Amino acid sequence: MADSYVEINLTRLSNNVKAILEKYPEYKSYIGVVKGDAYGHGMRAVKALHNGGLRYFAVSSLEEAADLLFGNLVDICNGKLTTAEVLGDTEIAVTRIGYTV
Repeated sequence: MADSYVEINLTRLSNNVKAILEKYPEYKSYIGVVKGDAYGHGMRAVKALHNGGLRYFAVSSLEEAADLLFGNLVDICNGKLTTAEVLGDTEIAVTRIGYTV
């Protein structure tokens, strides 16, 4: 079996998000589905989505939400240093247990 890979141009990904947001401004929000470590593409893909303007992300578990918020989101949100600063920029909804932060 041959090895396979996917190459993603993160700048284009970010620009595509910006273009969608500009083309359809009537929608209140968009959600980036990044479960499974962004389908194996990692936090760089999540950062590109965030840089493009997405502020909501869907994950498959509370553990993934915690990893996204506490493990990596501070770096994504332009160097903000505290969780409070990060939460001012991004909302996280955990519907499995019924809480929204």
